[in-house]
Amino acid sequence: KLFAYSYHVYRSVCHKPTAAQIALIALLGFCCALPALQVILLTTVSISLLGRRGSNMYLDRLVECINKLQQGSKRSNNAASFARAMDMTQLLRAILHVRHAFQSSEHGATESDDPVTTSMCIQARLLQDYFLRECGRDLTASFTTNPFWYTGNPVSLHTGDYRTRRPWEFVWSTAAGRTAGKGRARSESWSAYAIRMLFEHFFPY
Repeated sequence: KLFAYSYHVYRSVCHKPTAAQIALIALLGFCCALPALQVILLTTVSISLLGRRGSNMYLDRLVECINKLQQGSKRSNNAASFARAMDMTQLLRAILHVRHAFQSSEHGATESDDPVTTSMCIQARLLQDYFLRECGRDLTASFTTNPFWYTGNPVSLHTGDYRTRRPWEFVWSTAAGRTAGKGRARSESWSAYAIRMLFEHFFPY
């Protein structure tokens, strides 16, 4: 669901054509897979190389970590060629575990971990308290102003450009093909965009 919503956002309120294509590829890869494979994809979407609960990283970040490791950009010149040769063998899995265990002992966390730290919990609680002060607890209540405007002063939701004052309308208007997204010359519905990407970019032959 997050990838699907991100696909619409990347085409409307922000100009991210590459990110829109990545989200579309991820959706196609999942939705076109067999149901049994979809279960596997959901259960293996993230992993912790040290087996720590709450410290998983998404597999795309893991692949980036492996690419960074194999490039050897942070190694000394003397050991770079030997270590890079090892990284291209079947020893890569063991090397990843050893490297992560060493980083964990030295720094308390690894570059591939995404732990929920105490400071993150404190910041989340501060945001929660701020939202409660401004909006209350009733999520169905309707407001005529936006108390979170970047100037710090509430602005009316019914005046000004709807693309900035009411971005949720902009998202779905772009998805329906009624308006052009940010940085785009013409409007195109989400389905027309997806079909064009499929036939012109994914499978050109």
